[in-house]
Amino acid sequence: MKNALLLLLLSSNLSVAQHFSETVNPTGNPIGGGIGYTRIIKEKDAAYVVSNLQGLKDALSKAASGEIIYLKDGSEVNLSSEKNLSIPAGVTLAGGRGATGDGALLYSDSFYTPKDFTAMLVTGGSHVRITGLRLRGPNPDILDMDYSGGVANGIRSKHPALEVDNCELWAWDKWAVWLYISDSAYIHHNYIHHTQRAGYGYPVWCGGAGGEKYANALIEANLFESARHCVASSGHLNSWEGRYNVIMKRQHFVNFDRHGERGHQGQGLGGVNTHLHHNLFFSTQVHFGFSLPNDPSGMLEIDHNWFVRDGHDTISTFGFIGRTPAPLAHDPQLSIHDNFFNGEGRTLPVAIITSSADSGTAPLTVKFDSKKSVDNDGKKITNYQWRFGNGNYAGDEKRTAAAAYTFTEPGVYLISLIVFNAVGIPSEQANKKIIVKPAVGKYVLSAWVKDTYNDTLKGNYEKQLLVDDKILWHDDIEANEGWQHIVLHLDKEAGMTSGSKHKITARLASIAGSDSLPEVTMYVDDVYLFNSDLAGGDFEDKSVSPPWQAKTTSQKFGAGLITEDSRSGEHSYRMRFSRRDAIPPGVYEELYQLVLLK
Repeated sequence: MKNALLLLLLSSNLSVAQHFSETVNPTGNPIGGGIGYTRIIKEKDAAYVVSNLQGLKDALSKAASGEIIYLKDGSEVNLSSEKNLSIPAGVTLAGGRGATGDGALLYSDSFYTPKDFTAMLVTGGSHVRITGLRLRGPNPDILDMDYSGGVANGIRSKHPALEVDNCELWAWDKWAVWLYISDSAYIHHNYIHHTQRAGYGYPVWCGGAGGEKYANALIEANLFESARHCVASSGHLNSWEGRYNVIMKRQHFVNFDRHGERGHQGQGLGGVNTHLHHNLFFSTQVHFGFSLPNDPSGMLEIDHNWFVRDGHDTISTFGFIGRTPAPLAHDPQLSIHDNFFNGEGRTLPVAIITSSADSGTAPLTVKFDSKKSVDNDGKKITNYQWRFGNGNYAGDEKRTAAAAYTFTEPGVYLISLIVFNAVGIPSEQANKKIIVKPAVGKYVLSAWVKDTYNDTLKGNYEKQLLVDDKILWHDDIEANEGWQHIVLHLDKEAGMTSGSKHKITARLASIAGSDSLPEVTMYVDDVYLFNSDLAGGDFEDKSVSPPWQAKTTSQKFGAGLITEDSRSGEHSYRMRFSRRDAIPPGVYEELYQLVLLK
């Protein structure tokens, strides 16, 4: 019986390759593009060289098939006032990413209603190429799928043979690349990250035009990070192949997904051929959620992949939770073979952090270096990703071999480093903790919080920090401030003396309530109280346990949990008023800990 699929079967008989890097990536260009990419277009070869919005629009209105429009290195073009900016058939839109730095930036801060299907860039004909550029959207956060402010899409393909290569795309909260027409599309050697919105979050979406049948797309050598689904697709009669991609550890749902067509005799079947092979998974998420092919000639094949997870519990490891499992071991349309599990068969670079200091008083400048990092496959290390744990979604990122960073506020900061070899194979993440002490005060509370709301409704809900049930900090959920670093000097609060006990609380509270908000979420991370025994404030444990205690005034309206949307590390704590009627005033959800001062 052909149900929607909850996978996987496994076999692990693939022999260990002598050169792991080339086995994962035989393309001749680094996974994710950038430094070392060889198909970079030069400015001198372009028919048009532009650096601003008007110049870009003029060039797009004139360019003919076979011509190149080059975005000048270092330029930043704001397309927030534009939508569906069309690239003519056969035209290449290019930048110098990897040869001259990061390449030009095209960005939009605009949202549109989901049913408009609006994107920043669209194809105006077949054989459009977008290469060597950075494309940034307005929202890198999870938020909520029903959020009334709309969604953001990066590129929409309305014609065959779109090529997107050597680009960095991020903060497109619905689709970064939407292959509405997917035939002969080639999406390769891109770094696509922070496309993770709840209910959406598709770096690459394949399909959508119901009239397009038996199309084929190739998705190759991309670096995916912080996605809801790295690649997902409709159940239409299309096919796609995903190979030589790297799926970084931080993901937020099912890594690869194929929807089923509910109208097909109730079976939930989808697509023609789906082939996943030679992909490297750092993620511990559920990896695949596929429907079996809708076409009798189609195949679902998963082979020669490397997984960090154990493959013996096939349902929990690979199944799409929520779909009905089926005994598919001998289904003629399913082939799963020659995969590696439990980290076997990998030869990765090793990231090693050295620092000039591990602690000090704010403001503290620390020099970091990666020179002790090595590649066990004998390749040169060419790319670096430092994150300094200081609030924004990328963690104040730097991409140099060495970096200096100044921590201006007291707190505990988890520094991370990932290094990449010349083929684009990443290391596991290395971490180092830096303790930045307060210049003034003994009992100083450092905490990070954020909410999910990005509109103007005020006076209904607050995020709060309390000490001994006294609100010492609060902020309306209006607007999207991202991660906020809250530093509270508690020495003057009542009873704050050595040997005394106190209650530290983070709370999501309903002040007036509203039925205009579909969902309200508050995240808490990296809570630290200097000179106390407060513990577990980084929430890296996968369950909430003492000394933390969770409380809600009404189970009807929400419950807290550890989540993988974090400011630093891998986890934070989430409180949420889920989709219900208006939340009555006075309802709250909180997390607290009783601490002893030293």
